[in-house]
Amino acid sequence: MGAVRCVPIALAALAAFAATPAPAAHLSTLYSFCRQAGCADGSGPYSVALTSSGDVLGTTVQGGTTQNGVVYQLSPPVSGRNWREKVLHDFCSKPNCTDGDEAFSQLNPDGQGNFFGATEEGDGDNGIVFELSPDTGHSGWNFRAIYSFCSLANCADGLRGDGAMVIDTSGNVYGIAAEGGIVGKGVVYELSPVTAPGRKGYTQKVLYDFCSSANCADGAIPTNGLTYAGASSGAPYDGTTPLFGTTNRGGAVDGGVVFSLTPMENGNWNETVLHDFCASGVCHDGETPVAAGALAVDASDNIFGATYNGGDNDSGVIYEVSFSNRKWRETTLYSFCSLPSCTDGKGTANMILDAAGNLYGMSDAALFRLVPDGRHSTFEVVHQFCSKPNCTDGGQPQGNVVMDASGNLYGATTAGGAHGGGTVFKLTP
Repeated sequence: MGAVRCVPIALAALAAFAATPAPAAHLSTLYSFCRQAGCADGSGPYSVALTSSGDVLGTTVQGGTTQNGVVYQLSPPVSGRNWREKVLHDFCSKPNCTDGDEAFSQLNPDGQGNFFGATEEGDGDNGIVFELSPDTGHSGWNFRAIYSFCSLANCADGLRGDGAMVIDTSGNVYGIAAEGGIVGKGVVYELSPVTAPGRKGYTQKVLYDFCSSANCADGAIPTNGLTYAGASSGAPYDGTTPLFGTTNRGGAVDGGVVFSLTPMENGNWNETVLHDFCASGVCHDGETPVAAGALAVDASDNIFGATYNGGDNDSGVIYEVSFSNRKWRETTLYSFCSLPSCTDGKGTANMILDAAGNLYGMSDAALFRLVPDGRHSTFEVVHQFCSKPNCTDGGQPQGNVVMDASGNLYGATTAGGAHGGGTVFKLTP
């Protein structure tokens, strides 16, 4: 991640993007990585997910016995105060890394107790998709690589899986690959479970090739994954309503786009660009949507996300894309690096909606809450990371945030903690 750049902004702009102190919140560190010799327990945690039993699952991008990252499980304490960590899988532990390497995607539940993820590297440096399924007989988890990218000539099926995935009620998995495809600028794909008797596995189908339009007006390099209306409330995806996502580049001025992808009756999918970033010419609306997770979509199909660049201070923005008067419109809700000394950070991570419609997410310095209200939205820093000596509360948060049924937030920091290998935390707002 690049360094935060802050420049003075006008008082009028500060008034437009209100930032107020947040109510007291309690952050507890569930686990500090690199506790074991050689960081065998993992280092640099990136993603987190919650199981129905209250465990935390996630991935690290470093550490483990192979130093290529791990899939881990954190279980609540049975006695005492310490959560227990267990390594479920060491990446690149198979020849040629056919089990993957560099898992920057989220772990995505299917509603049946299974989780799916993707890696950017592994199996010829092309990346894989993997599945975690409960091993009920042994109270553990089974890891299985279910697809290797670049299986088709010229990587027409994509390569380097990333971002958040969507699993529909039939068990089909929808995701993005940041590169590959017919033009080499990334794809949206679907993995469908094989239903033939005696066979087990998944078949892949490319739903959309980016840069299919002249000058990549439809977007290029998707990295943020996919979502849909109802995802924040936990409603399952039905496979018939639009999927939403972003691309890092492409669009009318190469600043990235917000897009929708809608299934058609003939079996094809139709892509529509909902917003071109940097459309203002000086990028006040943002540029380069971030690559840590997915968009947040409320029940009215209002779409919320963040960019890494652009805005009043070129440190990224939080934005809303909404449909009104037969047109999609973008509103910049907040420009990062607006607080004194830039303590609000730079936009890096995905956001989630709570039941009241508040947005929670992480910058590269803080966990924040935003109450959407157009240009009068209220931004609050809920926790400033590295606020304890030696950053024992964690530093450099970059991954996703999840919320449990009680409104507690869980996430990870890629650095800091008691052993310097990053942390997994729980925050009670």
